[in-house]
Amino acid sequence: MYLGSDYIVMFLDEHDVAEIAEALDEVTQPWFRARFFALPGHGYQGSTDETAFDYTWYWFELMRAFFRKTADEGRQMVFTADQ
Repeated sequence: MYLGSDYIVMFLDEHDVAEIAEALDEVTQPWFRARFFALPGHGYQGSTDETAFDYTWYWFELMRAFFRKTADEGRQMVFTADQ
């Protein structure tokens, strides 16, 4: 939906939203934590301390709740992310 390289813009139909919500529901904090703290070994140069983890987990949970609510209502969405 966008031809530039600085953003990702995707249309997600109700099936896509439900599939993503189901996948997000499976993510546990220990699973997420292990991968978060492994990021520096994969070239990530951002902060990976406890404060950064708490911040990231907090926003992940809000995003998960948003996808779940959207899926439960059978809605579609336009998803954007910067790169």
